[in-house]
Amino acid sequence: MADGNVEESLIGRADELASLQAALSRAQTGNANSLVIAGEPGIGKSTLITSAHVMADQMGFVSTHKACSSVPGAPPLWPWRAAISDLRDTGRSQELFKSAKPDRTGFSESQESSLEQRFQAFDAIRNFLVDASGSNPVTISIDDMQWADEATIELFLFLSRHLVDSSVMLIAGVRVTDRGERSAVDRMLDSLSAIPASEIMTPRRLNPVEIVDLAVQVSGTRPSPHVARLIYERSNGVPFFASEICKQISPNGQSLHGEMPVGIRAAVDAVLSGLQPNQASLMQAAATLGDQFTLPCLTSILERGDDDRVVVMDALAKCETAGVIRVVIDAPGTFEFAHPLLAEQVRASTPINLKSRLHLRAAELSEGVAGEASRSDVAGLAWHYSEAATIVGTEKLVEYSLLAGEEALKSSSWSDAYRHYELVRRTLGDDDDSLDLAHAWLGLATAMYTLESRWGSDLTPQQILDGLSKAFDIFLAHGETEFAAAAASHGIIGVTNAPMEGALELVERGLEVIGESSPQMSRILTRYGDVLAIDDPENRRSMDLFEQAFQIAGSRGDSAQQLKIKRLQVQILCRIGEFEAAAHEVNSAELLIKAHPTSMNAALLRFGSTISDGGRGDIDRAISMASAGISICDGLGVESALPHIPLSSIALYRADWDAVTRHVSEFERLSHSGSSPLYEMTREAWTGDSEKAMQLLLDAIERGGPNPTIYCILLKTYAQTGVETANEAAMRRALKLADQFQNTVNLGYTEKHVLTCVRAIVAAGTGDREASKKYRARLARHAGSVNLFLGGPFYDALLGDLARAEGDIEGATNHFEQALGLAIRAELPVGVCLVSERYAIHLLKLNTGDSVTRARQILADASQVAESLQLIVLHTRLVDLQSGATGASVMNAARLTNRELEVLSLISAGRSNPEIGEELFISINTVIRHVSNIFTKIGAKNRVEAAAFARDNDLPAS
Repeated sequence: MADGNVEESLIGRADELASLQAALSRAQTGNANSLVIAGEPGIGKSTLITSAHVMADQMGFVSTHKACSSVPGAPPLWPWRAAISDLRDTGRSQELFKSAKPDRTGFSESQESSLEQRFQAFDAIRNFLVDASGSNPVTISIDDMQWADEATIELFLFLSRHLVDSSVMLIAGVRVTDRGERSAVDRMLDSLSAIPASEIMTPRRLNPVEIVDLAVQVSGTRPSPHVARLIYERSNGVPFFASEICKQISPNGQSLHGEMPVGIRAAVDAVLSGLQPNQASLMQAAATLGDQFTLPCLTSILERGDDDRVVVMDALAKCETAGVIRVVIDAPGTFEFAHPLLAEQVRASTPINLKSRLHLRAAELSEGVAGEASRSDVAGLAWHYSEAATIVGTEKLVEYSLLAGEEALKSSSWSDAYRHYELVRRTLGDDDDSLDLAHAWLGLATAMYTLESRWGSDLTPQQILDGLSKAFDIFLAHGETEFAAAAASHGIIGVTNAPMEGALELVERGLEVIGESSPQMSRILTRYGDVLAIDDPENRRSMDLFEQAFQIAGSRGDSAQQLKIKRLQVQILCRIGEFEAAAHEVNSAELLIKAHPTSMNAALLRFGSTISDGGRGDIDRAISMASAGISICDGLGVESALPHIPLSSIALYRADWDAVTRHVSEFERLSHSGSSPLYEMTREAWTGDSEKAMQLLLDAIERGGPNPTIYCILLKTYAQTGVETANEAAMRRALKLADQFQNTVNLGYTEKHVLTCVRAIVAAGTGDREASKKYRARLARHAGSVNLFLGGPFYDALLGDLARAEGDIEGATNHFEQALGLAIRAELPVGVCLVSERYAIHLLKLNTGDSVTRARQILADASQVAESLQLIVLHTRLVDLQSGATGASVMNAARLTNRELEVLSLISAGRSNPEIGEELFISINTVIRHVSNIFTKIGAKNRVEAAAFARDNDLPAS
């Protein structure tokens, strides 16, 4: 195992592994030390010990690993005997225990065994270990010390104190629990804390982000945020439990399947097996109340009187000693299960009839205390009545689940809301025509239409749309026109992959049944505009609808709806590259944002501003807006993938690789769209091996890409890299793949636009004048924008290439000058290097005194930037161009391929096209194409000028 593999395989254990490495290094240099890894079951103690031995082996240690036995009857010091046996490489070691005068069973714990005997024995073992570590450092680990005899613990403490100036490291693993009573292990930990050469390591539980990484490692699938949350809640962050649950992730990462994993069940059953029957029954009642419970509630659900309270408290104390429950420190009188999975297993083992009765009693108690109309614990009441449905029916299940869903939506708890509403839907059945089902569908749609609808569910957008249509019909049948309009105007119909035809039909039906005075009119007009803009964001009608909706909302004082409309306008304007217009809308919405500073629409508008500000070149403001949006989301408990793409692009063009990695990782985690290959290959093209980058890009493209947008951007990057490396075959392959992709996939506006850029890049790179003219006209509207999503100061440099291929020299110069200015103002140093290279090629081809001087100035500045950023490939290309406007550098600047150089050499020698074809074994049409490309690249009007160019630049005639 390589050095880095240990850390890579252990999620969330970087600090612990660093501590192990440091301790081993100290022992290696003659500073003996000991380390105890203490923690709860499943926290990863044994895994860390195994990792320590891997490290030790790599460092040249002689290591041995033993574990104490839970089976009664093991002789005292048994793990030490086994460990010493592994190290017996001298005759003295074979006599060790004999010379230490052990009795028949080992070191006697009877009163007859003197302290002097024990010291002699321990000192003999110490001397042996000192000698054994003379040639190679030694590591001894003893796991499961909670089962150790007292002599084993005492020897560990003795050696921790007295193994000085030797190359020995001792490691112990010990399980600690909250069982109240002081044990020999507790005393051991107290003693070790006073020994300078000892350390106690307590591995922490994993956080939610690390749970996602663990899930990917275990299952090979990235879970949706909803599933990741379930894993975290069920495992409580304990690595063993989490890894077992991760094995249940469905292939698409959207759900968990199967019962409790066998490994977890065994661990949980081992804890529960220590309960007596009366204690187990008590825990079944406690689990009915949830993961936490109080003594009064427990006695009430058991229908016990005050006389029985002492008996119940005594039983609880024994359950606490067994490690099943513990007292909640900050809530006197409240208990909780030691781990959520213990409560889950207790509930699973409770007979159905008993479970139903207990839940009904719990529900009745809750209603009796808080009142039936209470909203304080509707989620708990929904749970209790769902479990008691076999006794009392489903009426209250539906009532409280709808209320619980409503409360969850108010607190942005989308997955909880989905769970409550889906329970109602499944309970009622799709054939039901009640208002309850209509409200459930409306709630389900609201729960799914969260930020990008990424958290996942079992329902598809088509099913939700069908459900909204059904809800619309039900509401109309009951005369609930406003709710019908709400169903028709719902946001789910505007999400990606939603069926647009059905969505449009539902919106139009909604418009037919509501009046202009309806409070829903603004909302349904807004949704109408959103639907129209999904396939055609340049549809002027959608903007007109937004303006109409905005005015209606304003007349009704609905500033929240006005903010939502502004957010949608900004989002659409950014999609079509109208960054100045988008920025204007953001500025006009500032008062609305101040009125709703912590709303989701405020966050989304900030993210839209990130894209528009980046597009305008105001990078600092873009970053600030992204941070503001993320802060709002944090306050709402919502994670967003939206800002991470522009932020990763900013970091990329600033060569801030750590930030690139961070933002790309966050985007992939939250959106499930693998974009890291794109950034890794782009970095490789700038800092490593261009040919390798091209091959990696091609491999990723041939695999199909992680999603349509990323696939198209991969194609664009491949085509541009082909231009930069004068790889005409790559350019033509990119063009072919773009055509194939557009003919086989139903693309959205963004994907179509990126493929247009691919064709424009290839047209400019191959010198296709007509195509260059066509694409320049099509892309001219984007002049003056940085457009970070598609790649830095991209458009103006591309427009410069197109103008040059078209023959518009002055226009090309203006485009390149503007592109360079944008990159400098936006403080994008990589963008400066890339634009400078393309601008310099253009200037060198002009081959005038002023153009060459300007090219040298640009190249000198850019090459310094590239060198400072360690952009090795870019720096090499820039330096190659710096030599001036004569000789081979001009040929290099013209980006002539090897075949084109051969053709130019033959033109210089006076060969005709047929003669060139015959000599190079190529067709006459291929010769004509090469000649045309050469004329375009060197700016020649005819063969005479081409021959003169070749002679002036010392190209030998063939």
